[in-house]
Amino acid sequence: MTIRTERRTERQAGAAQGLVLSVASTMSVMGAVVMAPLLPSLHAEFAATPGVDFLVPMALTAPSLCVALLAPVIGVAADRIGRRRAYLVALLLYVLFGTAPLYLQTLPQIVLSRVGVGFAEAVIMVCSTTLLGDYFTGPERVKWLSAQSGIASVSGIAFIMLGGVLGRDNWRIPFAMYALSLVLFAFTLLLTWEPAQRARQAVQSPRFPWSNLLGNGVLTVIGSLLFYLIPVQMGAVLAGHGVNSPATIGILISIASILIPIGAFLFRRAALHIRLDAIVCLPFLLMGVGLIALGRTGDATMDVVAASVHQLGGGFVLPVLLTMALQRLPFELRGRGTGIWMCAFFLGQFISAPVAIGAMKAAGSIGVSLGWLGALSLVVCALLVVAAVPRARREGWGVLPNTTPGQ
Repeated sequence: MTIRTERRTERQAGAAQGLVLSVASTMSVMGAVVMAPLLPSLHAEFAATPGVDFLVPMALTAPSLCVALLAPVIGVAADRIGRRRAYLVALLLYVLFGTAPLYLQTLPQIVLSRVGVGFAEAVIMVCSTTLLGDYFTGPERVKWLSAQSGIASVSGIAFIMLGGVLGRDNWRIPFAMYALSLVLFAFTLLLTWEPAQRARQAVQSPRFPWSNLLGNGVLTVIGSLLFYLIPVQMGAVLAGHGVNSPATIGILISIASILIPIGAFLFRRAALHIRLDAIVCLPFLLMGVGLIALGRTGDATMDVVAASVHQLGGGFVLPVLLTMALQRLPFELRGRGTGIWMCAFFLGQFISAPVAIGAMKAAGSIGVSLGWLGALSLVVCALLVVAAVPRARREGWGVLPNTTPGQ
């Protein structure tokens, strides 16, 4: 007989803990969007650097690639050494590496600092999300995971605008924004705790639910890939309809992105009444319809309408898949499982642009390629419906009892 550990419920988490951990999602958003408006200035500053055409884009994408590669390993480490401890250290590293371009003098040094940002970002995302899973169950977990998605999307809009404004006169200044994580560090230190554990008897140690999580991971890669098509392709679609101003394009994308937190809110409401495997098809339906419509629009107004439908589904897809993943993970394995999910999510983000470009070259036009990718989303939706209906007929369409292991 082996001994396994399980958390105690001596301390009860509430809104303060949920909010401070949900806000951590803004760190991953900041890692990407603060950098994006600065790429032309960075290229001009280091134009004489060998390999500048490769290094400048790498400075943007390095953090997401690091998260995709490192998240599973970090998840295993978090299960062993403690989520909160690793999370607090990562917030300090995020400040150190994030603000480094304020004084670094060469482009390779800046790229290396971005790798450091990616490492810290991976720890932050894995540990904060795992702590949400540790602190909350049932409807409260759904509430805070959907809040995490909504907060991330709203912060993305704010960071893009703020980064552009701060970087007008000096491209280095926006990197000072990374120091904001010191505020999050202080609140985390004051308001959170390491989930306690107690020994209990078990017939055997918990087995990792590979069969469930691998299927969820595939869906997450596809969902993330489809979700990021709007920021990747919307500018080209609008340019084809006569909108060439970067400022105007940014505003129109931001308008469509308002639907992301609305989608996250709708998920929260739906998950209170309908089982998760019965509603996971809905975001793929919305994203598919939105992409197909975006490929067939004829003016900027309809572009925004089509993109808004897509973004509504995008706000829904990520929290539902993350909630489904956490639902199947016992406490002892939750960090590892969250790391694998984060790997899938950031892998989808990383490959979104190459897939979009490849589809456009194969199709011959951006409109046809968006139609193809929209059709892919609808196929996924159909497969999920086929899988869910028999189970729902047997067990009912309502919310299943909380089945999270290790509670």
